[in-house]
Amino acid sequence: MPNIAFTEEEIKLLAKELTKIILPEIKKAITDDEILTFEQTCEFLKCNRSWLYERVRLKEIPHIKTGRYLKFSKKELLKWLEKHSTGMK
Repeated sequence: MPNIAFTEEEIKLLAKELTKIILPEIKKAITDDEILTFEQTCEFLKCNRSWLYERVRLKEIPHIKTGRYLKFSKKELLKWLEKHSTGMK
């Protein structure tokens, strides 16, 4: 298999184009606003627990606190992802 090299700018452009294609498909797949647990949110965002706890502590990510439990709206997470995606302003 040949080695293919991309510049950083080409990678960013490719990521931006893929996001334009994939994000609308994800949005279409979600008909109702699904509420996720902390663990489900880690899986959805493909992140570790400490990263998500830090985002919550700093109030950087939309979340709902019910007593000692954290919940997340999938619809709000998608909006947050779109807002924070590189080149997606």
